[in-house]
Amino acid sequence: MLRPKMCSSMPQGNRAAPDEKGLFRDQQIVGAALNGVIKKGEREECERRLAELRDEKFKSIFGLLYKINERVDLFDKYGVDELFECRILSVDENYRGRGLANTLVENSITLARNSGFKVHLLLGCTL
Repeated sequence: MLRPKMCSSMPQGNRAAPDEKGLFRDQQIVGAALNGVIKKGEREECERRLAELRDEKFKSIFGLLYKINERVDLFDKYGVDELFECRILSVDENYRGRGLANTLVENSITLARNSGFKVHLLLGCTL
């Protein structure tokens, strides 16, 4: 459900390069992480834009994530003005159990650290 949405929303230059674990097979994306940065005070604007989306499933998932984030103010908790988020991580069901999700999380953490973010991992999971 989310994989096609993720792929269609990624600009061509932002797609991950293949690695030894193989996030690509036969020119097909088999795993992806959708990361982003949010600044303190931007959540309301994100929620407004979310309300305008037509994709009800995507809207439902991000709506749930925003509700969870309302309960804990991560900006105050960690004393930061912006957060790096791994918003969605997906691996094709035919390629699960091979460590691809671990590779995607590790790559996301490395990207966050290299971009100067403090790294605190908060995970949520749906099947």
